[in-house]
Amino acid sequence: MDILYNFGLKFSTSRVDFVFSFSIESYLISWLAFLLICGIYIFLFLDENRLSYNFSQQFFVLLFLLSVIPVTVMFGGGGISVECFRGYFLLIIWLLILQSIVYGLLQHEILDEEIKRNKWKKSVFAFIGIVFLLVIVVTFFYFNGGNFYSGGLNVYKQRFLWKQMVSAMPIVLTYMLMMANVIEMMLLLFCLRQKKYIVAFVVLVIWYMHFSLGGDKIVLLSLMITVITYYFAKSLSIERIFYGGCCVVCLCIFELCLYQFKFLNTDLGTTLLRRILFVPAGLQDCWFDFFTKHDSNLWGINTDYTIGYGLENIISDVYLNEPLGHADTGLLGDCFGNLGLYGIILYPVVLVVILMLFDYVVRRKDCRIFLGVSLLFVMNIMDSMLTTAMVSHGGFLMIIMLWLFPAQNDTEGA
Repeated sequence: MDILYNFGLKFSTSRVDFVFSFSIESYLISWLAFLLICGIYIFLFLDENRLSYNFSQQFFVLLFLLSVIPVTVMFGGGGISVECFRGYFLLIIWLLILQSIVYGLLQHEILDEEIKRNKWKKSVFAFIGIVFLLVIVVTFFYFNGGNFYSGGLNVYKQRFLWKQMVSAMPIVLTYMLMMANVIEMMLLLFCLRQKKYIVAFVVLVIWYMHFSLGGDKIVLLSLMITVITYYFAKSLSIERIFYGGCCVVCLCIFELCLYQFKFLNTDLGTTLLRRILFVPAGLQDCWFDFFTKHDSNLWGINTDYTIGYGLENIISDVYLNEPLGHADTGLLGDCFGNLGLYGIILYPVVLVVILMLFDYVVRRKDCRIFLGVSLLFVMNIMDSMLTTAMVSHGGFLMIIMLWLFPAQNDTEGA
């Protein structure tokens, strides 16, 4: 990852006013900090057996791969400030300690408990799924004219059309479409597990209708995530996740070399890795720096950031030289931007409570098939405010649908 960042992605992921200050000292400190976090994670927290029935275990494995490693690499390469990395380091350590305390006090294995068959849960699960699918189909034909997207990777024209559609929609419909991706993932997982491939194909068609509305790449990416992780998760282990991540990075390095030497016309894989891993890390640095110089946002209570351009536009203009951009944030930028240093203490407490809810609703179920759901939730946490991730991006809906999701031995007549 160090090679990929320092020799390929460094100058495309940091803010425009940042002066790179690579030094051997910062590089060594980044490795020492990373090893310390790994040590705390492995000795106090990690339990590979829990991966099959514990949502929070999957969350932290993915958080390490998608957030801790990129932030550490960027700091070691001189791409984010010392102050930002210090705040992030304290946030992760405190989060791990809190989750370890929860495991020690509350968690216990309950896989052997008798499965209680709740037919009403299956009925509600199916009802919610059908309602959301119908909403997508009706919106696709009524607002989009039934036109499937065929514009390739350049989705910005479709996003412009989507903004026009949203202006004519009821607010409830807009929120339902924003959260519909969660429903699609759950229904597809259920169909794959039950080997209902015809129904799964119908879900995939409606899924593409959903993507055709706004050209949201996360909607399309979540399709691949759901299918790949479902089959990958059958043999889920820390080693497989680690080796899989190493293979992805090596392939991206190879692709970047071919692109630099003009053997390829595009570096799509590296670009996706940059967008998923390093851009969120760089944006946290922007938010952290902004709020060291300005008053806290207080979740929109501070009117300085609610008049005129939004806060995301202000930060995009100041740090990225893109006044029309939308600089999202997550983790450190979210907690520090809203409450300052107090947010670093409070945010992990709230997140641990949310993870407790996730762990509660997936008990008695084979959690391995929900690896894609865990991945989507981690990406939302990395790239959005916690309130946005839980409401607009469907975090609370995830909890409800996981609770309603039929257990393996509770699917007769499904």
